[in-house]
Amino acid sequence: MRAPYIPSEHVVKGLNAEPSAWIKRFCPLFSPNAKVLDMACGAGRNTKLLASFGNQVTGLDIDERCRPYIEAIPGATFMQADLEGAPWPFEDEV
Repeated sequence: MRAPYIPSEHVVKGLNAEPSAWIKRFCPLFSPNAKVLDMACGAGRNTKLLASFGNQVTGLDIDERCRPYIEAIPGATFMQADLEGAPWPFEDEV
């Protein structure tokens, strides 16, 4: 039997949180249909806003438990990665 899903503390914190003031300020300046990376995306407080502007957003987080929150956002995809302890996951795109 599978253990029940228990969201991490940072995921729960982001469920009802407002997007970053910095993201709110600069998001309207992005090019139309921009490719955007939301690092340490958690439950997607910034991902939601970025995607609402028509951007293609990749929400990246070390915590795989963030996946369902990000994948529920139209225009967003999720990637699990450890940015501090593993190679850069986008090397092929640079």
